[in-house]
Amino acid sequence: MKKTICSFFLAIMIMSTFLVTAFAEEVSDCGNGMTNVRFANGYVGFCIDSQKHGTGNGDTFTPSEDTSTATNNRDNSDISQKLKIMFTQCFDMIFTPDGNGSYYITKDVADIGLQNAIYSFSDNYWASGVSKTLVNAVNDYTGPDIPDEGYQITTENGDIITFYFAVMEPQKEDQQSFFAYKLEVSQESEHKHEHSTDCHQMKKSIGTSAIAVTRKISESTKAILLTAQTLLSAKSATKNLLP
Repeated sequence: MKKTICSFFLAIMIMSTFLVTAFAEEVSDCGNGMTNVRFANGYVGFCIDSQKHGTGNGDTFTPSEDTSTATNNRDNSDISQKLKIMFTQCFDMIFTPDGNGSYYITKDVADIGLQNAIYSFSDNYWASGVSKTLVNAVNDYTGPDIPDEGYQITTENGDIITFYFAVMEPQKEDQQSFFAYKLEVSQESEHKHEHSTDCHQMKKSIGTSAIAVTRKISESTKAILLTAQTLLSAKSATKNLLP
């Protein structure tokens, strides 16, 4: 009986180890190991605990798609909305086109402005310069909550950016967690914008109205042509009847 119980618990431990390994993501070091860290699942992360160590290539993290696990390290309040607002609503300030149809965050923006702004929410850092501008923009935001995945914006050049957010939880106790994002980029002509902005809805409305007007004009033109054709036919018939 004891042997059976021991075997049972051993099996559970092996399965638990497998599950942790299966869902852990290996990261490759980028920058100084605390900002702009790229993960194997396509996400890019920023540290959210300034009192702990950054990461290096080969460290493993468990991704959580529930970003409410991103909290302030002083009062444990949820900061996920603030971070998602910053990435989405300050997109033009944060991201740069890479020339290949996608976007990235430069080292200068990541290390100086963005990371300090993130720490102002996670660790109550004093924000100044670029980071203060970002923090003020977040605090002034009065729109709806930003979801963890599927939120979209449209850039001035017509790119549709779809955001995905996650928190990367470390397997080492002395390491920071990372708030991470992933982008999908498509063009308006290739994608139906289900989460449209008001501007995009207006453009769609204008396009629909233009089609309706064109159809009305086309129908009126057809009626005029038919009437003219009828009159010409009648005139021709009358001419043939004359002596």
